[in-house]
Amino acid sequence: MRADGTAEALANHLREAGDAERALEATLEAARQAVARLAHEHAAAQYRAALALPGAGAAAVRAGLLVELARCEFRGGEVEEGWRHCREAADLGRATGAAGVVADAATVPRDLAFSPLTAQVHALCRDALALLGGADPVRETRLLAQLAITADPWASTAGAGPALGERALAAAEGTGDPDVLLLALQARHTELVNGRHVRERLALGERAALLGRTLPEAALWGHAWRMDGFAELGRRVDFDAELAAFTGHVERSGEPLWRWRLLLARAAVAFAEGRFAEGRALAAEALALGRRCRHGGAEHLDLVFAAHAAMLTGEGLAEVEPLVRRLSEHGPFFARSWLAVVLAHLGRRDEAATIWRSVAPHSGQVPAPAAEWLVISAGHAELLSLLGETDGAPAVYATLLPFAGRQSVGPAHTPWGGPVSLHLGRLALLMEDVEAAGTHLTAALAESGALGSPPYQAMATWSWPACAPYAGAPATSGRRRRTGRRPSAWPNGSAWHRWRTRPARSPTPADRARCRHGNGRSPR
Repeated sequence: MRADGTAEALANHLREAGDAERALEATLEAARQAVARLAHEHAAAQYRAALALPGAGAAAVRAGLLVELARCEFRGGEVEEGWRHCREAADLGRATGAAGVVADAATVPRDLAFSPLTAQVHALCRDALALLGGADPVRETRLLAQLAITADPWASTAGAGPALGERALAAAEGTGDPDVLLLALQARHTELVNGRHVRERLALGERAALLGRTLPEAALWGHAWRMDGFAELGRRVDFDAELAAFTGHVERSGEPLWRWRLLLARAAVAFAEGRFAEGRALAAEALALGRRCRHGGAEHLDLVFAAHAAMLTGEGLAEVEPLVRRLSEHGPFFARSWLAVVLAHLGRRDEAATIWRSVAPHSGQVPAPAAEWLVISAGHAELLSLLGETDGAPAVYATLLPFAGRQSVGPAHTPWGGPVSLHLGRLALLMEDVEAAGTHLTAALAESGALGSPPYQAMATWSWPACAPYAGAPATSGRRRRTGRRPSAWPNGSAWHRWRTRPARSPTPADRARCRHGNGRSPR
């Protein structure tokens, strides 16, 4: 049959004629052709029509059709419906003893980061693995990979066992199945999400992009991972090249969830460049699309962007505070330090300091496999700077120091938090190491310029004059230091309204001399 709509017309004709056997065959052919055209919504409609035919009544046939329908629904952006049909297929598989069906249902969902469905998918993978009992190595490889992808890094067992992604990748190499290999690459990428492994993740991205020659989905993942890596390294030219390639693949795929990710990546760039109105518009468009797809992570990431914009501009902080507070009450332990940063920007320093004192003893326990690991540490540095708090500063400084020269960002479709060097410079000022502060702030200024980020250039520039009051300030008996300026006046994101009216300047020779000599005065 020709892939020009003829198959769909024939299938529809046979269904209306009541020729059940031929109608089922024609409907499935129409669905396969729609998948080949990347017309996932049309394919889903054909699978739904097939499920309504008498020939699809047998449990094994129905379960297989449900899996294929779910696959199309996920690709078409119908997340909740796709997962509902995965569960229905898995129930049929359990009832009939078809472990393979349960395994297939568990490995259909993709890209559920920040979604509450992730834990449910993880649990189904465990059930399927137990049911398989080692009888199907290829499906077992898929399940190992999906287990690694959906593991909760905040759970007490995270990282305690063997590297499932590494095992899955080794097994996938010998299958010759590109889809199995892609899932295993995703799993290994998930395990290496910590900033220490950025170059390994870039290599995985290159492998996935090359795999995209035979499996288009792999190209999407490959370019997305390389965007993430180049964003972390601050390599703007390379990042832009990957973003352009990623955009082309997204447009060809026609998949809503990939467009959602693209919109967020563009929003992140807009905010980093100080184009706040455009960033907000892109984030709003992404939220609307995520809601249409019923992606459980859409609301969470929208809050992340809203809070980021509010802290950069000083606008909307009061509105995001209760939302961040609610998350801190029900989310991971370190979500409360995010709340503390918001409170500090609002000027509610006593509340923020109280939260920090509960977090500080545990600041070194952020799980290494968490995508937010570096972002949380940078947030701790920002909080200490806003509070003028020295308690915990050396520990946070030591955590961030190996990442000097990097950008504090998680995945590229989340907000960019500026150069790590900027956070190191502020911490060095708190610890009265003005020579280190000058080195870090000089680097932060250069790195912000190379990134094309006026907001972070301004933050680095405005931190230079702070060397003088820090250098000459005596320590007080408490945790805070008197600097000659209120902590609220220390350079932070909320000063953007000043930067828009006062062009950023480069550090003057006097600024540099004050930092070099550590006495708050230029040498005579």
